[in-house]
Amino acid sequence: MKYVRRWLLIGWLALAWPAAETMAQDAVDAPPPATPADAATRAAPAESSTPALELSAAERAAYEAAQGWLRLVDSKAYPKSFEEAAAVIRTSFGQDKWVRAIRAALPPLGEKKSRVLVSSEHLDGMPGGAAGEYVQLRYVSSYANKPEAEETVTLYLERGVWRVAGYFVK
Repeated sequence: MKYVRRWLLIGWLALAWPAAETMAQDAVDAPPPATPADAATRAAPAESSTPALELSAAERAAYEAAQGWLRLVDSKAYPKSFEEAAAVIRTSFGQDKWVRAIRAALPPLGEKKSRVLVSSEHLDGMPGGAAGEYVQLRYVSSYANKPEAEETVTLYLERGVWRVAGYFVK
């Protein structure tokens, strides 16, 4: 059976994806997420400041930064989300382009209903990305028009501050 998913790519490590201007693309032959409902029952709600997962100190700091950034996006404070993002997003997009891209991509999902952290990975680098520390957070989320979504937020340690370098919704 073929499934079609809408992939939203917003600032996903713009150095690794030169075609970041294409904000949405169709993916065919990808099965739906296997267990989003199961994952949601195993983890604490993302609105909680304490995730159910055990996180290292670096992962916890990145998680807290991601939570703040996601609150900006959820509240439609798109210009502020741009200002708080990593330099790779700011230099690849420019604020006007970023705001237009987010306004085109996120509203069709509808209001966010829930977001649950299901995994965290501390990485020493990303293919095509700047050298340095990264933390990749994966969430199972629910939106009014997309009850089962997966979000990936990648953070980069930039001058001692965790900043969002990539945001991906599928």
